[in-house]
Amino acid sequence: MDIIVIGAGPTGSFLSLSLARRGHAVTVVDRDPGPGPDGTWARSGVMQFRHPHGLRSQVVDALRAELPDVLGLLATSGGYFAEGALGVRRSVYERVLHGALTRESGVTMLTDSARDVRPADDGRLVLLRDGGTSTADLVVNATGRARFLRERRSAGLDNDTGLAYASREYQMTPEAHGKLITGARLAWTFPGYFVRIFPHDNDIISTLFIRRADDHDLLVLRDEDAYEAATAAVPPVAAVMASGLIRPISGVNAGGRMRNIYRGQLSSSGEIETPGVIHVGDAVFSPSPMWGRGIATSLMQAQALLGLVDAGHDRVTMTREFDAWCQENMFPWFEDQRRDDAVLPALWDDSDLTVDGSLPSRIITLAVAEDPQFKELIAQYMDMRVLPSALAVAEPAARERVAAGWRPPLAEGPDRRELLRLINSRTGREDSAISDTIPASPGEGTV
Repeated sequence: MDIIVIGAGPTGSFLSLSLARRGHAVTVVDRDPGPGPDGTWARSGVMQFRHPHGLRSQVVDALRAELPDVLGLLATSGGYFAEGALGVRRSVYERVLHGALTRESGVTMLTDSARDVRPADDGRLVLLRDGGTSTADLVVNATGRARFLRERRSAGLDNDTGLAYASREYQMTPEAHGKLITGARLAWTFPGYFVRIFPHDNDIISTLFIRRADDHDLLVLRDEDAYEAATAAVPPVAAVMASGLIRPISGVNAGGRMRNIYRGQLSSSGEIETPGVIHVGDAVFSPSPMWGRGIATSLMQAQALLGLVDAGHDRVTMTREFDAWCQENMFPWFEDQRRDDAVLPALWDDSDLTVDGSLPSRIITLAVAEDPQFKELIAQYMDMRVLPSALAVAEPAARERVAAGWRPPLAEGPDRRELLRLINSRTGREDSAISDTIPASPGEGTV
């Protein structure tokens, strides 16, 4: 089969290599030419390229099943395994896959922008590009959130979480790794904000601050001096920063408002507008970065699509089967993450937690975390081995604890106002403008 894959990001690269190794003739279309001769790679238009990513066990499983040589290259490029996950920067991940694409005999790489897909008289598909046309039996849209062919599908669901973030990369000395940073999940909830550390490859880590998007005071975290002052003020991070074994190697990478987006394959009338065009990855489900599920859910989709290609379905059946699979296996994670993101500011503020309706998964897992009968279930949920609905058996116990006044404990450290004062003290800014109130998160009402 002749297949065009539009987009050479984490999903498109994985699919292209996997399809080519099945004997299909694959053409990859991406406007980015890849790393330059000197090794630098701006990755223009991919804002999240420099932000920290969580590469969950699903990513490792998918690579081990389809591209074990690529998984080996990621390891020899400095990536490491912890708690089933892969510790490696997205920039390294994409660089390794891009190199594998250029070496794969069944893959043709085109540096170009896709504009439209139209059916041909012979039943094939014609891709219109800036630089010409290409034909194929199947076109896979792996362009992420880009607007390519968006008008041919239903509007879907777009949830503004009301959260935003900023991150920075640091280089540790070899003796620091293992002494300062261990494990794959290092996260702390403070009054008014959230902090996380991501261990990466080659003794590089990222620190991450998440705030309310409308907390304009904490916009100051975009400034390098303010960001460094914040890292020095938060105890778990300050211990790392004060070690003398670490130095920044990037500027502050500021992220925009985090969103959860879900869109199926079909038009608003339930039809397939262009049979043979299948959307995959972030083009279907783009989770907010809050829980590190983006590449994992994309490669889960990719594996499901590979199974349908292997089964030899016709294009219409393949599209409908894939849409149904996503509705059953991806949409629950959209709903789960939407609700968890909405409740997060309430945990920051130690606000009252309602027990009306079903509890968000975040509350359930925290409330019953120490109950032995639920430990394995929570571990399976956290690793996305079961769907969120599996937590229903633990919800009554969580609800009882919440009703009795339980609240998730906050990490010891400065609250939002004190953090801002410490930032101002270190950077010479004035305290007088610090806001006492922050607009509420959009929360549940935006979907």
